[in-house]
Amino acid sequence: MKTNSKHQNYSDYAKWLADGNHHEAQSMELKNLSREQFKEFETCTKTWEIINHMQEIQSFDTDKAWNNLHQRLSDENLIKAPIQTKLPMRTIWSVAASIVVLIGITSVWYFNKPTSSVTTIANHTEVPQRIELPDGSVVFLNVETQLTYNPMFNQKQREVTLLGEAFFEVTPNAQKPFVVAGTASSVKVLGTSFNVTTRQQFMEVVVATGKVEVYENTTQQNKVILLPGDKGTYREGNLDKTSNEHHNFKSWVDHKLVFKAVTLDEAIRDINHAYHSQIEIGDSSLNNLLITTTFDDISLDEIVASIALALEIDIDKKGESYRLVHR
Repeated sequence: MKTNSKHQNYSDYAKWLADGNHHEAQSMELKNLSREQFKEFETCTKTWEIINHMQEIQSFDTDKAWNNLHQRLSDENLIKAPIQTKLPMRTIWSVAASIVVLIGITSVWYFNKPTSSVTTIANHTEVPQRIELPDGSVVFLNVETQLTYNPMFNQKQREVTLLGEAFFEVTPNAQKPFVVAGTASSVKVLGTSFNVTTRQQFMEVVVATGKVEVYENTTQQNKVILLPGDKGTYREGNLDKTSNEHHNFKSWVDHKLVFKAVTLDEAIRDINHAYHSQIEIGDSSLNNLLITTTFDDISLDEIVASIALALEIDIDKKGESYRLVHR
């Protein structure tokens, strides 16, 4: 069953690539792929792009190249029957997509089809990833986060679309505003640093430096201006501006955590978000213990050990999980 399932996956990938575009339904299917399926599709995409690029080289001896490929596949027992020396590129893409499991892959997914309108970068690793945009702006993508931009980026304005969480360090350019678009609201800046979390009908923006504008996509009339220390929240049509009380909002980027008389329960939530860890409190009576300390880019083991020592509690560790319990 598992083998048949994989064959079906590659048939779907081949069909998407051979179609030459991604309809809305296909885009939704892509978003629902598992991490393993994303890796498979990434591999298909890379091989397809290589073959597509070969087509663009006019002076290339395609007959000779195809014969060489045929010989290699025959030697490796990947094909049994003779194949034609010339095939439509649509067929070639489908064949390539079905055998690309042999090619190495990476976990940060870049999709930039030559005829595609957008570049998509998706982080499916277990740690945040740093990327640099064409204008020099730096973006830290949290895990399971996707960012896209089109070829017009950095011409009249700089616009990206975000699904997930990211921290932006935007290169100043008064002539080219920088826009982060969510599903229902957007952020507009000139040069600043800020954290953005987006989901369906939800956006949260916390400003570290500079000034940003958050607005609803439909009319752009419902908007707020945020300064350092402000937080803007859009939720199902409501846009609010408040003071940011969550001082560790960018700890997932720099692993710096500051706690000033906060409860253990709150501290553990921040640590788990920053390190993508699995720490739980084994006894609810420990939840309201207060902790005051600073952790500056140290290991998770050191953090947990420090908390246990300061609060005189024990650690029960199993695999990658930690459980805090009474002594």
